[in-house]
This record gives sequence, C-alpha cells and structure tokens, in this order.
Amino acid sequence: MQTTHLQYMIEIERTRSITQAAENLFLSQPNLSRILHDMETQLGFSIFERTSKGVRPTERGTVFLQHAKTILRETDAIESLGPRRLAANRFRICMPRSASILDMTAEYLSMLPQDQSLDALVRECHVRRALELMGSGDADIAIIRFRAQYQDYFSGQAAERHLKFELLNRYRYQLVMRREHPLAERANLRLEDIVSYTEIVHGDTFRLHEASGCKPWRQVYSVDRMAQLSLLKAIPNAYMWTTSMTPEELERWGLVQRRVENNAIVYQNALVYDSGYNLSAIEKGYIEFVRQCLGVSAEP
Repeated sequence: MQTTHLQYMIEIERTRSITQAAENLFLSQPNLSRILHDMETQLGFSIFERTSKGVRPTERGTVFLQHAKTILRETDAIESLGPRRLAANRFRICMPRSASILDMTAEYLSMLPQDQSLDALVRECHVRRALELMGSGDADIAIIRFRAQYQDYFSGQAAERHLKFELLNRYRYQLVMRREHPLAERANLRLEDIVSYTEIVHGDTFRLHEASGCKPWRQVYSVDRMAQLSLLKAIPNAYMWTTSMTPEELERWGLVQRRVENNAIVYQNALVYDSGYNLSAIEKGYIEFVRQCLGVSAEP
C-alpha cells in the first residue's frame, strides 16, 4: 500500500466524487477507480459507498481514512527531519471572522521580506470547520473562537487531534452601527433596546439573543464579511454584533461601536497548532507574533 494511494483516497473523501478527485489529481477516472478497487480488495472491505450525491465513506472506510491521515502526517514528520524542507514558505491558517485578527494577520504578512517566497492560504471559518481542516492537514494553525463555557470541549477536540491548545483572550461582543443610527449617541445600551432594529447576523455563529430571550424581529444572515458590512451600511437602522474593531476600521466604514450592559456572554480565542514537525518558519513566526500582540506567554 503506497502513501500516494492513501492521498488519493483522502481526495475522494474530500470531493465526494471519484471523477472530481481524478481531475484534481491529474489522473484518469478509470485509473483512479482501479486503484480504489485494488485497495478495497486488499483491505477486504469497501472504503466508499455510492449515493445519489456522489460517494461517501463506509463505516470501516471512515476509520481507514482517519488512519490514512495519521500515516501521512507521520510521514511528513519523518521527512521534515531531513535537510530538505519543501514548504519553508508555507502559511496555512484558519481564523474566525474577526476584523482584529485579520488585521493582525495582514500586519504580520506585510512584515515578511518582499524578496522571500510565500505560499499563504488564509481561511475564515467557524471553530468546528477549523478543527476539521487541522485534523485533515489542510491547515497548520488555527485561531478559534468559542463561548467560554465550551473551553473544555474544544480543548478536548484539539487534544484528540494531537494539537496544542493555547488560550489567547476573553471578551464580550459589542454592537457596531452607522453613525446615523438612532442608538449611536446612547452611552448605555441594553439588549432590550435593540430588538426593534434589524440585526445583520453572522450565518455560522451562536446568537446572543438565544440566552437573553431578546430576539430581534428583523434579521439578515450572511457569512461573508464584506457582505455583512455592506448590508450594515445599506439597511436603515441596522446593527451587528462583533468583536472590538479598530478606530481605523470604524472610520473606514463610518461606524460606531457600543457596549451592551447586560450582555453576559463571554467568548474566548485560542491558538491551535501542531507543535511538532510540520510548521514552517513563517508559521512559527506568526505564532510568536500573535503571542506578542496579545501579551500571551508561550506555554511550556
């Protein structure tokens, strides 16, 4: 069984399509189907089953693919011990939809020498998706956001994937709105003050009103940051919950930021990464940069 063939199986799982996987791998579809058939014959069970939406792993196939990913990660670890480092310029990160974290990441990337090669991939996604990408090897660093009461759960999820988990900071969401908003001049806001206005909602996050019982009567959902800001600017009297934004970001979009007195929900950010073999020098530098920006000491 070749490690290359393991990679092929993982690509089939990712695309849920033998045809698409073959195209991505620059193989013919019959050739990839033959390799899959040979592996299943050798293993004695089916790795995938066909459905109306493509293929999906069988129960044993799911376990097999988990082991395959572990084997590939360990193979990378062995290869990284040698003098050749094929991905010294690599930067693979997942982060929540956060203006401050994006600005911090952009600042770090802008500091890198311009004559140094760079192969960067920056994703914005929710915590569960970030951990999935870390587990599959499609990301090497993640900054994840979660409610404080779920810390043990997500630290456990990281530990199951053999990942380091470092807490960064704690905070409460604030409101942002246009300067012309009726509440913009109010110094003290409460949850009940905003229920009659339009909320621009992150499409993949928990809702603050779930715990408060103060559900807005108008909501517009979107998972795209630029779309959210554009909607906030365009819809009269709209608002959005967000982490703290910089004065520059607020000025750029003509917004103001306000705290809500009775918002009791606390969020945390954590840094998740593989502390072993597969971090490039650029990725290691980013981890140190994040710690310095947020005043966090490295864990032993």
